[in-house]
This record gives sequence, C-alpha cells and structure tokens, in this order.
Amino acid sequence: MAEENLYWRFVIARAYGSDFKDITQKVITKQTQLDISDEFKLTSHDVRWIRSSQPALCVQRILHSASNATDHRSLILAAQLLKQQLLLKYLAHIDLVGCEEVKAMHNLIIKYMKLPPGNVADFEVFEGLLDVALICIRTSLMFVITGIASILQKDAQNTLITLLIDNDETPIMLFRKITIILNEIIKNHKFCFDPIVRGVKVSLYFGNVFDLLLERSQHLLESRDLERVRCLLSVLAALSSCQIDLPDDLLYQYCLRLMNMSSKLRSYTQTGAQWHRDCLLSVLQLSNQMKEVVLTFRATTNLAKLLGGMSGHVDPEVRILAWSALHRLSRTKAIDAPDMVDDGEERKSSYQSGAQLLFNDLSYLPGGFMTCCLSTLLNLEEPICVRQLAGQLFAFLIEKDQIEDIKSLLLQHQFLRLAADALHPSVCILSEELPAGFDSTCKGLSNCELISSYAQICRSMSMKSGDFLTDLCTQSFMFLLYEVLKRPVPQPHSAFFILVADITRLYILLYPDNFTFLQRTLCRDEVWLSAYCQIVLLDDCVKEDSIIVDVLQFLMVISKDDTAFDIICDSLTKHPEGVVKLFKNAFSITQLDTPLMTCALSTLSFLLIKSQPELAVNGKTITLLNVLNCQVHETKSADSKTYHCENNK
Repeated sequence: MAEENLYWRFVIARAYGSDFKDITQKVITKQTQLDISDEFKLTSHDVRWIRSSQPALCVQRILHSASNATDHRSLILAAQLLKQQLLLKYLAHIDLVGCEEVKAMHNLIIKYMKLPPGNVADFEVFEGLLDVALICIRTSLMFVITGIASILQKDAQNTLITLLIDNDETPIMLFRKITIILNEIIKNHKFCFDPIVRGVKVSLYFGNVFDLLLERSQHLLESRDLERVRCLLSVLAALSSCQIDLPDDLLYQYCLRLMNMSSKLRSYTQTGAQWHRDCLLSVLQLSNQMKEVVLTFRATTNLAKLLGGMSGHVDPEVRILAWSALHRLSRTKAIDAPDMVDDGEERKSSYQSGAQLLFNDLSYLPGGFMTCCLSTLLNLEEPICVRQLAGQLFAFLIEKDQIEDIKSLLLQHQFLRLAADALHPSVCILSEELPAGFDSTCKGLSNCELISSYAQICRSMSMKSGDFLTDLCTQSFMFLLYEVLKRPVPQPHSAFFILVADITRLYILLYPDNFTFLQRTLCRDEVWLSAYCQIVLLDDCVKEDSIIVDVLQFLMVISKDDTAFDIICDSLTKHPEGVVKLFKNAFSITQLDTPLMTCALSTLSFLLIKSQPELAVNGKTITLLNVLNCQVHETKSADSKTYHCENNK
C-alpha cells in the first residue's frame, strides 16, 4: 500500500511542472489547497529524493559548490561527485547535461587546467578534473573539447605539455591520464584545432609537439623510466597520423630515432609489444608524409635486421607493422654515395636500394629472405594481413632475383597447389566482412587481398618467364581464379576491385602466346563476361583510374575474339549510362595526358573501327554506338536544362 501511495504522490506532483526538476519545496505548500488525502501529498523527504535523482540538478549543485570552494578538499570532492554523475551519461549514452551545465563545466576545467600544480593537494585537484575532462571528451561534449584544444594550441607552455616534458615530479598516474587525454583529442577530435593560430599552421604545431615529446621520451629512456616512455610513445603514434609539415630529411631522422628506441627496449626487457607497435606505427605514418619516400627513407643494416627480427615477433600486430615497414623499405632506390674518406659499412649500406639491402643483410634467415617471405605467405597459422604483406613483398622482389632460384623455390613449397586451395569457396571470402556461416577461428581462410598477392606473384613470374606462364595455363589455380569473379559479392569494395585489377593484369599477359586459354574459358562464358562488365564498368562504385585502365586494356584484348566481343557489346548496350559516365570522366580536362585518357581514346577508336560496315558483321557494334550516341544527347539535354534553370533563378 505504501508503494501505491508513493506512486500516486509522484503522479500528482508531475502535474506541477513539465519535469521532475520543477518540483521544489513550494509544491508542498501548494498541495495544502488540494482536497485530497494527506497520503497522496508530497512530503519534504519525497522532494529531496526527487531532486537528488535528477542528474542535471545534481550537476548544477556540484558546479555551484566547486565555483565557491575555498579549499582543496572541497574541490576534490566536487570533482569526484561530478565524475559520478557524468559516468551515468557515459554508460547510459543519454543526454543528461544541459548547455548551461556544459559551459559551467568547461569554465571550471579550463580555469584549473591553466594553473600548474605546485604541491600534492594541487596535483590531486588537477587529477580529479582530468578525470572529468576525459569523460567529457569520450562523451563528445564538444564545448569542453574545443576549449582544451584551444589551450593546447594557443599556449605553447600550457600546463599539460609542461607536466609531460619539464616536471620530473609529475605522478605516474597523472602523467598517464594527460597522455590519454592528448590521445583522445588528437585521434578523434583533431578537427577541433584551428587551422591557423597567430600565424602558425596547425601542422607546424603538431610538428613542434612531436619534436618536444620525442626528445623527452629519449631522455626518459636513458634514465630507464620505461612506463613514462610508453605513455609518450602512444601520443607520438597519434601525432604521426596528423599532417606534419616538415622536410623529408627531418621526418627520416625522426623515423631513425623511433626505431632506435624500439631496438633499445630489447636490451632492457623482452616484453613490450605495445612499445614496438607505437614505434613502428609512428615510423610508417611519418614515412607516408614524405614527398620523396623512395629516396629519403634510407635503411641501414641494423634497421633491416631489426625489422627482420620483428617480422617474427610473438605479437601479430607487431608482425603486421614490421612487414609493412619491410615493404616500404624494399621500394627505396639506390643513390650515389658521396666521396667520403672515413665512411663505415653501416653508412655505406644506406646508399643501396632497399631490395638489395634486404637480400644482402637478411640472408642469414633460414633459406634466405625470399624463402622467409614465401613460407610466411603459405603459413596457415599466420594472420591474413601478415600473409598478404609477405606475398606482396615476395611478388615485388621477384624481378630483383634470379628466376631459376625462384622457380625451384615455388616448386619446393608447392605454391600453385596451396594457392589453388585458397580459392576454394569454403575458405575464400570476397566480402569485406566475414559472412554468416564462416568460422572465424578456421585456419586457412583467404580474402581479396591474399588472393591478390597470389595473382601478383604469378604475374611477376610470368613477366620474367614465358615458360612459367605457359605451364600456369595448365594448372588448377588459373581455372579456379577464373571462377572467382563469377561468385556473388554482397557489396563491392576497394579490395575487391584491386583483386579484379590484379586478375586482369595477369590475363593481359596471356595475349598473344597463350590467348587460346582465354578463348577456351572466359571468351565463351557469357555469365563471366557479363559479370565482369557489370563489376568494373557498370556498377556505380568509385574505382581508381589505374583499375579502369587495366579493365579497358583487357576488354580490347579479349575483343580479339568475335564471340567475346559480341557478348561485351550486348552487355554495354543494356547499360549505356555507365559507359558514357566512364568516357565523360576520362575525357575531362583534369585527365589530360593521363593513362586513363589515352586508354579511353584507344578504346573508343577500337569501337569506331569495329563499327565500319565491312567489319561490323552482325551490326552489334553499330547498335552499341547508336545507343551511346543517344545517351550522350540525353545527358547534354539534361545538362542544358539544368544550366538554363540556374540562370533563370
């Protein structure tokens, strides 16, 4: 009965306002005028209970007490209570705090964030407010985030950075929380930074902070304060993802210093996968910003051996990053060494090409570096990312090595048999995400990127050896590869289009010596040709220009077969808008003197030649051109109407 009475007291109380926060002690006075039983009237205890359960009201009271606080203990208590209320918002994902409360919270955080702590009590207050700020950042309270970003950017000597680089007395927990806040803002809210502040671009600001934190981390490493170094490395990894306007030489020096820090950790401890992940990720992201990375990103013997060792690290993410770095290293070109009298071997090695350096300095691996790449590719225990990176690197290095050695290596490891096994529908995933019915723990799964690496290896081998290509046409791998594009793909994605391009490049090599393979398979397969045209020409997905170039070249190759050409004409005639859109893009002024424009012109010329009466036997080419011509007129008419409508407005 008491619970029922309490329920009806709340129902009647709700009539006094639109929300429970409107209920105050004045409601008790107003209820005396109602002709109802006293059991249904609110009590003072009910009012206090209601108001204490309203987050907005609680936040208002806490912020008011914090603004009037005169000692450290009151501020610490206010920060703890505020954190409790905000955690409710963070965990429930509902909006409990109004604009006024957010502004008041912003003012409180910014006020004390500008004041460097000077004693233990100050540090406690500062840490409590950092907890509040972190929850605000993670719940995307943009007013607070923008305020913190403004302090970081406008004040070079702001308290957060100062506590990281200049204050040796900063407690480790506070040190870690500062780096977490910097990480959250830089990774998820970098747009809150102004493009230019006082004439300084934000990219230059990021570069200055990166330099300060890298210098600080090296000093901490010398004193073996590894926990603080670990915290700073996470911020460096976040900063390296931002645009940093610095010369290539300076970025390269940063990369060397980071790799040096990664190598030194091995002298202190055998753990620290996160340490290596942050170092390698920073190196890769900095190298991505180099304008002439193939010339600037030089490698030495020590660096090559360090990456070679990390490619077998126990942590899979470290292995992925190490193989990515090896791939980047392999692309560097050889440069002329300057005339130096006393130049050590370590310095001389940096003038070699990346591929030559890997062959020479990683030859100590069992079987050599190429064997290491191939065995990693074919190792079903490895993550797919590691396997595909090793396969891509192997395909790139084929042209740098002796073809006979690679042939025997592929034969020894049964490459073509294992590659064919990877194309089986039970393990081959063409979609971007794992479809229903596939076991994620199953070994030997393959995806578009992994199949692309197999196709790249076959293409690289075929370019160096015609005999290999002839033999390849008799292998089950080629027939299964042909079947791949006939399988339904739920939603085409970039990796799938790259796979199509790699298969296309391999098929182009079959002309003219092995063109009979194409004639026996896909040139007679209307389903395959229609699916191919639909995927690469007619689907309304954004594709890179290089992929379109390969596709057009391949279509011209298989059009040498009359049956295939008729099927292609029928497919394109049914969907002329896709072809017109492709040509419209290829012939735009932005594509002037590009491979896409050249190839598109060749394709159009090919169609025009085929449409001549003496060559157009069944008239399908003429029909296609007429349909395309009508589509162009319709497009022009639509554009003209749009133009006139805009002028009339």
